[in-house]
Amino acid sequence: MEPAAHYARPDWLEERRGDDVVAAVKWIPFVTFWQVTADLPFAVNMPDGHGHVYTTQYVDAWAQVLKPPGWTDEKAEDLRDLLTDGG
Repeated sequence: MEPAAHYARPDWLEERRGDDVVAAVKWIPFVTFWQVTADLPFAVNMPDGHGHVYTTQYVDAWAQVLKPPGWTDEKAEDLRDLLTDGG
């Protein structure tokens, strides 16, 4: 969260909202900053892909960047399972 959110409308309020984002969120100077700040601790207790939890999506992103030799969809799935369930 940027300090400018205290006094400037955040760009993300102009974007299409996810199905799990409350439509009633509006920008009010200072208020919105503190609402979002108070919400952040709860954002890590969401299912993968929601809030700020992207655990399994890192697998595909890093595979695209690193292009490991011999990487397969099966290895990616095994790594996702390891990251989410502890193997």
